[in-house]
Amino acid sequence: MTKTTTLAQTNSVINNKIYHNADNVYPCTRLLDATRQIGCTGIDGGNYGTLYLVDSDESLRKVPSDAIVILDADYFNGTVLKKVTSGPISGVLVLTDTPKTYPYSPDVTSPNSMYGYYSQPQYNWNPLADEMSFGQYRMPIFGLGFDDSVQAREYGTYNRLGKDPLWGAQLESFMHAATNAHVCLRRGYCQPMGSKSVWSAFTPNLGQRDILMVIAPMDATAFFHGMAVGAESTAYAQVVLLSIMDTFSRVNTSSLDLDLVFAMFNGERWGYLGSNRFVHDVTNFKCQEYGSNNNTCLQPYTVDLGFLSFDFTRVKYIVELNQIGNPLTQDKEGRAVFALNSLASNTNNVNQKALLEYFTNTTAELPNLNVTVASVDPTKVTELPPSSTMTFLKQNSSIAHMVVTDHFGTYTNQHFSSINDLYTNINASILSDTVTYFATLIDRIAGGHNAIVPNATYAEELFYCLTQNYSCGYFPLYSHDSSDGLPPNYANVIGPSPSGMFISAQALFIYQQMTYMAAYKTTDAVCNYEVTCAAGQACFNGACLWSNTHFHSAQSLGIDYVDGYFTITNESYSTWVESNWDFYNVKYFQMGNKPTEIVFLVFGLIEMFIVAGLIFVSQRYLSKRYKLL
Repeated sequence: MTKTTTLAQTNSVINNKIYHNADNVYPCTRLLDATRQIGCTGIDGGNYGTLYLVDSDESLRKVPSDAIVILDADYFNGTVLKKVTSGPISGVLVLTDTPKTYPYSPDVTSPNSMYGYYSQPQYNWNPLADEMSFGQYRMPIFGLGFDDSVQAREYGTYNRLGKDPLWGAQLESFMHAATNAHVCLRRGYCQPMGSKSVWSAFTPNLGQRDILMVIAPMDATAFFHGMAVGAESTAYAQVVLLSIMDTFSRVNTSSLDLDLVFAMFNGERWGYLGSNRFVHDVTNFKCQEYGSNNNTCLQPYTVDLGFLSFDFTRVKYIVELNQIGNPLTQDKEGRAVFALNSLASNTNNVNQKALLEYFTNTTAELPNLNVTVASVDPTKVTELPPSSTMTFLKQNSSIAHMVVTDHFGTYTNQHFSSINDLYTNINASILSDTVTYFATLIDRIAGGHNAIVPNATYAEELFYCLTQNYSCGYFPLYSHDSSDGLPPNYANVIGPSPSGMFISAQALFIYQQMTYMAAYKTTDAVCNYEVTCAAGQACFNGACLWSNTHFHSAQSLGIDYVDGYFTITNESYSTWVESNWDFYNVKYFQMGNKPTEIVFLVFGLIEMFIVAGLIFVSQRYLSKRYKLL
């Protein structure tokens, strides 16, 4: 059989000889709300330029025109980015092969202030912020993985020596959306922010007892969304909450006085999307048209109606695990101290007093742990820190609550909403004691007297999984995936429609874990990707389980699906959307230069004249000898 080569294959071979792609790249994308657009976009067809490395003040002063600027980690901040992008450059690559040597946050000083509990918040929680993530950039900007950063630094260093041929790059990340969320939603060029939250109860049926909620945020963000690990801001709390659930999977929870409900809310960094939607639905949801089995609602489209069994009036206590990964305050015994935050107006609330006493008693019960707690001074810190609890308090401010943090006042997180909020930002040495303390606390609040014995190995491996690499043993077990690489906690987008909502790998992972831990009955049914479980069941490791665990939409209350399109209906809620794009890519290539091009031109002309002369002479010779021409 004769092997044929198509034109497309030939072009591909030529393209591969000219260009080579960077492997791990993370684009800055464009986001929009009802009034503005932020983020980055390239031109259609890609931005080209010569690679230029900025790793010193001197190199920053000499940025050439039309360059692709390579920023060392220490030069990736709002001041530098504004300076270089205001000039005539073509794009930016950000290196991650060396750590940033100073504390920094690209977020705002008071995150989510427009959507929280206070109408006019005054406290600046994040003093390290310079709002870089909320700027607008007219060019593509990419973060590079470690190996690609090493390679890009080598190219930039080589170009600095002035040798030919120079290295250049093509950056492709054209964003379709423009102007604001109203415009791009109408044109179909963007999708609403959000995803799926997850909540779970150990009780098969809620409604008989009051509820103790244990909650944590699910998502994080960063300038490059695909690098938003959020180790301290989000992931550590997830590890602790799931480890608490793992502990209670070995406890007889039916003997408790309260129903335990664990929840992680998604989209919280973009206006408390998940918690707002959950509180709204459990208090105001009205189905206009049910599906055939009454387990789903067709209008508004809602697949899982399990939340209808959740009685908001029965919520007695809320304990939120917020940023708890690195408590810097120590007591006189050298123990790490977590901060307890609550509304000053609730101080005399009977349930609030009882909740604080549970914390105090648990500390006394566990004197040998290396962690403890203390209340925040309300005269110094007059507001609750940004938290999902705010959403519940807006519905009922008298609910007894405690937002647990590692900071007494301003954030101690040195890299909030940064690509540098990694596992190195965490005090992992207190993980086991943290789980022990809070699992014991939850048991005591719920009326239990159980011996609490957490699985330290599980917590440690889960910490690795959620802060360093999805290749840990639990991820493929719970999600039927073998993903490898950074565990991004970015919320992502809802999807094209309510019936086609996306579920991130992270949300699926958490759902599967909670399902398994809260399972109250197994079945003989076999399940996989092709064979699903019955309504109310979930698939784990090939078997169907009965578990009171549910996904819940994290779609903004300000964006509705009307006549086949998402549209903004209430600007008092979050209206963030993300632009559509076709693809993104970073390609390197060697560039020509004028002297070399002149040499090639001259030799080409010489060769052309020589060939033309040979043809002329040959033609005359053949014509005379053979009279052929």
